[in-house]
Order: sequence, then structure tokens, then C-alpha cells
Amino acid sequence: KTKPSKNIGADEFQLLENYATYTKINVRQFAQLCAEGHTFFPAYFKEGAKRRGISNCEGVWVIGLDFDGAAVPPEDFVDYAESIGLAPNFYYYTFSQDKDDIELPEERYIHKCKNYGWVGELKQSFRYRVVWVLEEEISIKTFGEIVTTLIEDTFKDFKGDAACKDPSRLFFGSNTYAVVVNTEPTKLSTLGWAKVMEASKQGKTTKT
Repeated sequence: KTKPSKNIGADEFQLLENYATYTKINVRQFAQLCAEGHTFFPAYFKEGAKRRGISNCEGVWVIGLDFDGAAVPPEDFVDYAESIGLAPNFYYYTFSQDKDDIELPEERYIHKCKNYGWVGELKQSFRYRVVWVLEEEISIKTFGEIVTTLIEDTFKDFKGDAACKDPSRLFFGSNTYAVVVNTEPTKLSTLGWAKVMEASKQGKTTKT
């Protein structure tokens, strides 16, 4: 699996018929699909929608953050997220990640890409995505508020991609593996996002 070429027409990335397939899966199945290179949208779309775009989004079941060229590996991100009660469901390296820069973690539930068969040494260049699978549907407005807070406040030191605020954004999968952190869908009501984000403002720092 490889990331689609930039030579593909931009319009092809907008047409839902080229991507949108709806299916009911659990967290582990979702992670496996990402490990095999499948693409996903955080949002689902209005009935009859032909193209991507915020105006065509109906609701959101997934929150994803993209880190391109991060100074620390995803394991450090997960450690920090767990320390403030905001552990993601899983993470994976992107197509752009140099395979020589990462090593296969020993712990957690790991889904490998079928073509994955190497282990490299850690270096300071990491490109990965972290994903929360929500138990409850949230509105497009709530999604925007949460992701903005995550990028600009809670996880600001990790320098996430601001494009993640768009619920119709395409998240390409991986050609390495996905690591499951939590198999249970994230409960916004019990997790207490507001409390967690407030705690992140009060002296919590990321690992370096």
C-alpha cells in the first residue's frame, strides 16, 4: 500500500463515490483496516451527498489527529494522553514515515500490515496519526471545538496538523501497523473532556 499520487486530480478526492463505504466495525477491526492502508473520514455524510466538505457532513463518530515530522514517537504521545485521562483508541504511522526510523513496540495489541516485516531503530522523525473512536455521535460544531482545543491547547507541544479540524478530511491509512491502546469506544460523557483539557493547562507538560 502506498499513499495516492499527488498527480491524481483534486476532484477525485472530493467525490464520495470514490471513497465512502459505510460499515459497522469495532475498534480492533478499525485499526486493522488502517494498518492495511484503508482511508477514513471522521464524519459521516448527509444522505445523497456527492462530495466531501463540511457542509455535507451529518455527524461525527471519530476524532483523528495527524502529526507530521513530530520530535517524539507516538508512544510518548500516548503516555502523555493517558496521564491526563485522554488515551486514544489506537495509533498508526503514516505512509510518509521512513521505515528505518521506527521500531515495533512490544506491548499493546498490534495489528500489522500484511507486507510489514521489518524493525528499525528509533530516530527523531515521526509521522503518525492517533484516533479516538467515539461511543456517542457528536455534532460538526462540537467536533470543531474539541479538535481545535486538542491541537491548540491540550496537545499543542506535539504540533498537530490544523487540517484535522475539517471533519470531511481524508485520513490515509498505514503500510506498517496500528497499535490498539483501548478497545472500548471513548465515552465523552464519562471521560470529561472539559475537565481533562483544563487539567492540561495546569502544569502538565509533554515528554521530550
